[in-house]
Amino acid sequence: MKRVAGVGGSPTLRGKRVVLVPVTPEHVAELRRLLATPEVRRRWRAEDASSGWPFDDSSSIRFAIVVDGAVRGMVQYGEEENPDYRHASIDIFIDPAAHGLGWGRDAKATLARHLALRHLAGQPMTRAEALAMRGAGAIHEPPPDTVVLDPA
Repeated sequence: MKRVAGVGGSPTLRGKRVVLVPVTPEHVAELRRLLATPEVRRRWRAEDASSGWPFDDSSSIRFAIVVDGAVRGMVQYGEEENPDYRHASIDIFIDPAAHGLGWGRDAKATLARHLALRHLAGQPMTRAEALAMRGAGAIHEPPPDTVVLDPA
């Protein structure tokens, strides 16, 4: 994953097949079009009901999923940084015309690697973190310094 400077402090992230670009006003029309498709609307509902969407939720960091220069979806993450409840969540939608092409998996793995590198640098992963990373396709096997038991 190559990291380069992005908009608003978020980097542009490069996966194997996708580029994750911080959402800008130029992406909004295409993202709203994708949200209006029946397949995406079933899951995301009226996410874009606010006139300020996708800039109306400060708890999520949002990236346009770009393939060959075209916006093909969006991936976002949210974080809880309280040490007692620390976790991150990832949510995604992809153009239904592109389902099954592996772009969603690449986008999630790219974002998961970014989150792991940003938060776990220099620290061993807990077993739960390693399993979540493997489940997201970000790693194949837990690293050797994985902590077997999660801290109480």
